[in-house]
Amino acid sequence: SMFIGKRTGSKVDGCCTLLNEQKLQVEKVELFSYDDWGDRICVVLDCIGSLSGKEKKISLFNTHLTFPHKNNHDPIMRQHQARKLKEVIEASRNQDRTILLGGDLNG
Repeated sequence: SMFIGKRTGSKVDGCCTLLNEQKLQVEKVELFSYDDWGDRICVVLDCIGSLSGKEKKISLFNTHLTFPHKNNHDPIMRQHQARKLKEVIEASRNQDRTILLGGDLNG
């Protein structure tokens, strides 16, 4: 299955996560915005599946962070994005879930 999150604002691209639902069953799909002028997002899939033969709760995070151009605002925006992503991941950790982070981190 394909899970697509469109960027905020007027941008036409976004994040796409491909998932074999015979291996992982999706319980919930969330999209969150970094609420910045880069219009960046993160798609979060909460799944149940088997890792190493044991059924686990898994949260898949797929994001696309701002590229670190040599200007005055991109480094600050990336710090904001990293902080917000960390907060969302930490909130998931309290739910006894395995966390998988992927995407284009532009780092």
